[in-house]
Amino acid sequence: MKTTEKVLKQAALILKDLNFIARHRLASTAFTRRRKLSFERIVGTLVRLVRNSLQIVCNRLGEYFHMDDPASKQAFSQARANLSCSCFQELNDLALQTFYQEDKAGIWKGLRIIAADGSTLRLPESSDTVAHFSRFNCGKNVEADACPVMGRISEFTDVVSGLTISAALLPISVSFCFDFFCEKKSLGYAPFSLSSTTFDYISPSSVRASENIVKF
Repeated sequence: MKTTEKVLKQAALILKDLNFIARHRLASTAFTRRRKLSFERIVGTLVRLVRNSLQIVCNRLGEYFHMDDPASKQAFSQARANLSCSCFQELNDLALQTFYQEDKAGIWKGLRIIAADGSTLRLPESSDTVAHFSRFNCGKNVEADACPVMGRISEFTDVVSGLTISAALLPISVSFCFDFFCEKKSLGYAPFSLSSTTFDYISPSSVRASENIVKF
């Protein structure tokens, strides 16, 4: 069985696992009944990256699953609001663990090449985003409340496989650096040891692996 097929098969099984669902829902009562918009349908739709209007997506889901009456976009939004982002982190970790089971997976001429990049992202204005991400420092001549809420995005991608090793949206006070990747490695997220890995700094936009790169 090819690695991609293996990952998809494992993902299909884990999305129906009650323990997995319980770990990644934001309310204990969410996704407890068999509804039109089940946990696996919501996650599966989001993983495919919704490009059409939400109601069109709901209508297509209704056609695919032979629903008499497709769900509304409001119902989809309410269901999505009960889903934690940690679900996608664990799914990505599952893909990484499966891919890197073979020692030579993703190796180019004996080396593993990691493309790293980072940037800043303007975020919606709310008390929660201000508290967690902070405002951008516009300078001493500008009042703090006039400055936008900003976050810092960082990403490490395996150039050969196109898999995202690490991606994060962090407070603006965190500088883009190698430390966050090392921290994730120490927590068990990185699938290989740093001592056996050669890193090079390459912008992900310069490689043809962008289809698999996490977009914030």
